[in-house]
Amino acid sequence: MKTENIHSNPVDDLVDHSTGLGSVNLNKGELVMAEDRFLPVSLPSDGRTYTEAVQDIRIRSMCGADEVLLAQMNPMTVERKFLELLRRVLIGIRPEQITFGDRLYLMLWLSINSYTGMVKISNVCSNCLKDYETEIDLRKINVVHLPEDFVSPITLQLSTGPIQVNLLTVSDLADTEKYSLDHEDSGIYKYSRTLLGSGCETPEQKKAVYENLPTIDTAKIRAVQEQYFHGPDMKTTVTCPHCKEDDTVEVPFRLELLFPTGPTLRANFGTGV
Repeated sequence: MKTENIHSNPVDDLVDHSTGLGSVNLNKGELVMAEDRFLPVSLPSDGRTYTEAVQDIRIRSMCGADEVLLAQMNPMTVERKFLELLRRVLIGIRPEQITFGDRLYLMLWLSINSYTGMVKISNVCSNCLKDYETEIDLRKINVVHLPEDFVSPITLQLSTGPIQVNLLTVSDLADTEKYSLDHEDSGIYKYSRTLLGSGCETPEQKKAVYENLPTIDTAKIRAVQEQYFHGPDMKTTVTCPHCKEDDTVEVPFRLELLFPTGPTLRANFGTGV
């Protein structure tokens, strides 16, 4: 399984914001973006999960109009707002088909290239149990790729026979979020969306099939997402300032990485006032 880090991406350097990103049509509220502001980007999946040809994927850093979109985000709209953001900043691929791992990679790319690659986190040392604050360089986060022999869809052998499963996509997550507004079984709905094959043509059919499977089979279906993890490995090693021992920390993905406010905004950008 191939690994790298975000810094090794061909577009790892921070985007030069000295030239205009584009303009907003104030009458229609549409963002008009200069074509040369989109830069090539590769994905951790290497396109192995996509049914459509994936070539020449490009992305741009965020602008003020994108911040307006993120400012409207709330816990009930996170997935759909992320999808809307990807529709604005990506070309060369349908954002709906992007996997969860690819999306996380793109979110970190946006954070690094739109703001800064450095993030401060608080942690408790696993060795001396003392609190400390440390700074993480997101560009050095390891990125895990899908195996070269990965084939989609994935065939699972269940107790009831073989079944085909896809990796979760941005569309699955957005639709599950919308479904959860009126239903309490969104967890079942989410994983049932990954099922393929005869009798699994519609969301309702998929859910019915999933609900009737033995739990040993549903566990296998859920485990597929872990087995084929790809994207940024948010765990990294730092040195505790107190005991000087190496400590493993997990960098949390927070909205502040894409829309810094409060202390994060002041710490990273307040010195220019």
